[in-house]
Amino acid sequence: KFSLIRATEGFGFGIVMPLAPLWFYLRFGVGTEVLGLTYAIIQGLSIFFYLMVPRISSMWGAVNSLMRIRLLSSFLIVAVPLLPDFVLAAAFFTAFRISVITTFPS
Repeated sequence: KFSLIRATEGFGFGIVMPLAPLWFYLRFGVGTEVLGLTYAIIQGLSIFFYLMVPRISSMWGAVNSLMRIRLLSSFLIVAVPLLPDFVLAAAFFTAFRISVITTFPS
């Protein structure tokens, strides 16, 4: 189960993460000043959510929590290109990044 999760995340990270800033620029005309702030907010929020990982893992178990959160992150990243404005797309992208960051094993 862990191999399946890690394989899909590696593929997604390899494609989605490097192209996300370019996509935001091309789709919404968002420059580095806005994207920098967006990424800073993402990192700040992820600290808070990372602290919740032990509680989530104890409720669902390690493998189940990874699978559920990764399923959520897959839905979020697929929805991002379909959203009509930057604020909504950035919110979904933020939720995606937080869900991915919080599922790294510690």
